[in-house]
Amino acid sequence: MGPNRGNFAYEGPGVRLGSSDEPALSGHRRLLGRNHPSPGEYMGTGSGSAASSGRDSSGRGGTSRPCARSCRLTREATGRAEAEDDIAEAACSKNAAEPGPRSGSRAGRPPAERVHDHRQHGRRRQGLRAPQALQLRGREPDQLHDLSRAARIYKGTSIPVTAYYSLRPFPGGHMRSAIILSCSLLLLASGVAAADDVVVFRNVNLVPMTADKVISDQTVIVLGGKIADIGPVRKLAIPANATVIDGTGKYLMPGLADMHTHINDVMFEYPFFNLFLANGVTTIRDLAQGSPPMVLHYRDEIESGNRLGPNILAAYTIWGREKDITGLIRGQRPLGYDCLKVNSYFSQAAFDTVMRETRKLRWYTLGHIPEMVRLDGVLAGGMNELSHIEELMIFEMLGIDWSKVTDNESFETQFMEAFHAACARYRDASAEEIRAAFDDKVKATVRKFKGKDITLTTTVFIHEDIMNKLVDIERIKAAPYARYIAPRFWKDVAAGTDKHQQMIVKGNERAWFFIYELQNMLLRELKRAGVPLVLGTDTGPTFLSLVPGFAVHDELRLLAENGFTPYEALSLATRRAGEVAGRMTGRNDFGTIEKGKRADLALLERNPLESVDNARDPLGVMAGGRWLPRDTLKMLLTIKHKPILDMLKASYAEGGIEAAMEEYRKLTEGNLHNEHLYHPGTLVRVAYLLLEDGKTDEALRVFRLNKEQYPADWNAWDSYGEACAKAGMREEAIRSYERALEIDPAQENPRKMLRELRAPAP
Repeated sequence: MGPNRGNFAYEGPGVRLGSSDEPALSGHRRLLGRNHPSPGEYMGTGSGSAASSGRDSSGRGGTSRPCARSCRLTREATGRAEAEDDIAEAACSKNAAEPGPRSGSRAGRPPAERVHDHRQHGRRRQGLRAPQALQLRGREPDQLHDLSRAARIYKGTSIPVTAYYSLRPFPGGHMRSAIILSCSLLLLASGVAAADDVVVFRNVNLVPMTADKVISDQTVIVLGGKIADIGPVRKLAIPANATVIDGTGKYLMPGLADMHTHINDVMFEYPFFNLFLANGVTTIRDLAQGSPPMVLHYRDEIESGNRLGPNILAAYTIWGREKDITGLIRGQRPLGYDCLKVNSYFSQAAFDTVMRETRKLRWYTLGHIPEMVRLDGVLAGGMNELSHIEELMIFEMLGIDWSKVTDNESFETQFMEAFHAACARYRDASAEEIRAAFDDKVKATVRKFKGKDITLTTTVFIHEDIMNKLVDIERIKAAPYARYIAPRFWKDVAAGTDKHQQMIVKGNERAWFFIYELQNMLLRELKRAGVPLVLGTDTGPTFLSLVPGFAVHDELRLLAENGFTPYEALSLATRRAGEVAGRMTGRNDFGTIEKGKRADLALLERNPLESVDNARDPLGVMAGGRWLPRDTLKMLLTIKHKPILDMLKASYAEGGIEAAMEEYRKLTEGNLHNEHLYHPGTLVRVAYLLLEDGKTDEALRVFRLNKEQYPADWNAWDSYGEACAKAGMREEAIRSYERALEIDPAQENPRKMLRELRAPAP
């Protein structure tokens, strides 16, 4: 079933659904710490005190100011809409909206459109019909709450409501943007929708990313989250009940994609997904260092319309040390992961097993170059994608003595020796000297990709970020995204315990310029040779100051600085990303503006094909058909996380288990703007506290809710099995442990518990 996105294209400050408030790493296996913290180290409950849910009487969260007047709507089978007189007053009042003049036209409204006269409501008690059509208009962002409440009363009626969102100023010299409420409510009298929402971008300069071109004076029609039609303004009619976004003089391009992220919401003070959307990033691929089942849960919430966020492509990570690699792959494939990420610790035999099984299951593989497999083995094995350009430098250019590498630990030693020697040698080298020393090696490395069907993810901005961290931290502090950097980053840097501070020999910090220049050489040569690339940033790990969304624009900037035209650079984050997704999922449904593609779009002030910087700070973003104008995007950037665990404890103390479970459901279902912070461990912690307190029945209820919420999490089934066993529910415990093993055959605890439960009684 498709997403239920509701009937409002605008959810601005006045109608927001949520309140708006201003581990040690083991070794140095990669320059960027490819040995990221284990999944457990990414988990946490964040910080913050208990707070109320902020839900209003309608069930929505938030603290938005009340409507100008209270309103109530009743529906009758005849299709008549009856409402209080003051409903219309709220819609047309001075503080909410103004009706258009009785003749003529105003900016953003075609002369032929009918304008609602609220005085018709004065005759409601005389049995007269409600208006046949309604148009709502407003000047200021903070008036939209009253407009939206007024419009909402018509939901479920047969009254067509047509309105406009215009970027042009009001006449009379008013310098603020004209904000005209966007809504589309043509519904049957029975309350069943006659059609999905229709949104129209009118008179826009189209940047379709199918080619290096701009097509002027275009209309784009979005229906049900998909691009339904595209054509010249003069030829393409606007549906009668559409939300119309006036794009005169503006540029409409596909939303951007970041194909290398690590969803790590629990470590960021500001919601991860909001930061992406505010920067025009409408698709991300998570490469699974945190909790993969949580990512599937996030994806489902976004697709169902219960959470704002980019489209998510999800990976499951296999590390190479699992006991039953074949069983693990077969268990994970049906759970909905779009690709399998290969990490660093594989033997050649284990790597061959992964490639064999994933080919059978048609599962896209990507990841690192395993230390004992090396680049030649990866290319021969047929892996679909490499996650970092910089790994080519590690394996092919640093001068590692491979005769001394016999296992992962010896690789670690040899890598660090080669790394420190290279840093010392090239610490003071100029870019020209580095190019002269490595030009032949770079070209020889890239030649290995000739004729190979493999893509590389860019991830080049990380080295500029690391370089700034080591030698110019003030530059990071002054960055426009500094406030959004994970608090843990600042803490570690201030304490001198940051990974890269520990990795580099003191006095050699400037040698990172050597690493930075070498990866840029590789990038330029890969481009020249035509090796397939896709844009990714590696956003997520907190030892980097990469901020979701913002890092994509810095990645684009570095691509441009290394010889990519704006179209070539943007293609890696749009068209090419869609093609890669097509190989992963069989659906190439984003990345270009074409009929049938998902409506992931960004409206821009200036032409992005003239400069990639013009893609920054969008005027509005459409994610899966949901329109988010600039005021909404700015509002999303002000939201901070509120940890749910504290709220659940408070609810339990006040009203017991029923109150706590109801609070959880309300908080998670009303979490559209991502303000509530939770993960699979939240309910588990509550349940174990109850179990330890001897409240087994209550604990079982929470464990059941947890496995319903996270059915792809082996630990949800394992912990429920433990509770069942303690409660004497032997058969239920066995079924739960069996399910845990089906999901992840590598887990020892459910295997051990099944042996104990199946053992004959003494």
